[in-house]
Amino acid sequence: MTFKQGDLNKLEANWKAHSKDSLKSDTSTLLKDGIKLSWFYSLSLYSVDSLIPASAWVMENTPDMLKARGFTEEEIKKPISWGEFVEKKSKTKFTKAFNRITSVIIITNKKEFDYIKKSFLGFGLKEKSNTFFNDYISIKYSIADIPSTELKEVEIELNNFFKE
Repeated sequence: MTFKQGDLNKLEANWKAHSKDSLKSDTSTLLKDGIKLSWFYSLSLYSVDSLIPASAWVMENTPDMLKARGFTEEEIKKPISWGEFVEKKSKTKFTKAFNRITSVIIITNKKEFDYIKKSFLGFGLKEKSNTFFNDYISIKYSIADIPSTELKEVEIELNNFFKE
């Protein structure tokens, strides 16, 4: 999920620049109190283009949905975290145990790596020394003769101290 209106357009431009796979964009709607609202925009890569059993899908709440949840025009122009969205939606304080995922380690095969690389570069990550990264996350990878990609390790940044 994106944080700011227009982020999906930036992702679409990145994916088009780094991938030859087809893109699908959509606007999902819902009926609320008898009124049809645009709910969220979505963008996905067609995995059938590269015949890999993986896919990338991203969503962005529409201004209509954000207004329906109580966000002002000014708030909509700024980044909105998942926590802020949930607080408006549920009208209760949102508490989450961790701030973010800081690093991931995966093992993949050559065929799936090509798709993963396109996706991560499309998300705006950079690549160096078997690692995709930006200011927020690093994704280390190795390539092996395995049937499908395996998640080996996830490191998270906690918000609070927790007992072992």
